[in-house]
Amino acid sequence: MAKKAKISLPWGFTETVSRIMDVALCEFGTKGFASTSTTDIAKKAGVSKQLLYHYFDGKRDIYSNILKHMAEANYNALLAVDYENLPPLEAIRQGFLALYDIYATDQFSVTIAVDQTLHRGEHIVKDVKSDKLRDELLTKLGASVKKGQEAGEISMAVNATSIHIMAVLLALGRFSFWPMLTLIMNIEPIEDDAVSRADMAEFYMRAIRA
Repeated sequence: MAKKAKISLPWGFTETVSRIMDVALCEFGTKGFASTSTTDIAKKAGVSKQLLYHYFDGKRDIYSNILKHMAEANYNALLAVDYENLPPLEAIRQGFLALYDIYATDQFSVTIAVDQTLHRGEHIVKDVKSDKLRDELLTKLGASVKKGQEAGEISMAVNATSIHIMAVLLALGRFSFWPMLTLIMNIEPIEDDAVSRADMAEFYMRAIRA
């Protein structure tokens, strides 16, 4: 699966604000929060800094809005899995693959997640919609976990929150730390992502099965 950077999201704003957000996404996704400036964002978006500050309070406000929209888009992608009708183990596996595919196809989801990790999440703001989507995801995952545990298929040591965190760490690590690890460990880069995708899904599932 070819890795690419998304260049826009359905922001739901006016054309001018959406253009500012598209440029900011590329800037933050490429440079990180600390090295991105409102001057560069305004220049590349073709607007004045005065107009940019008419719409946003500053760099932190733009960044927080991007984090909010990315979270909503990613949660909606994860909620597209048919958790209710799939067998528990397959539902959880499909959820992991959906998350893996987000990071595999969206470089900025990777780089911005790592950047926010370095800042200890200080730019994440309370967002009712994202919180609702997260809770819905955990509820659906939790129902699959419970059914699997009742059937003796899933370990009693896990729950919806723990398997979701595990999935994020594993999938994000694949697309953020792996290039560095290939150099440190002197191993060959991954050439067939389909194999990597299947192997990581199986590794993940082995940690969950009873």
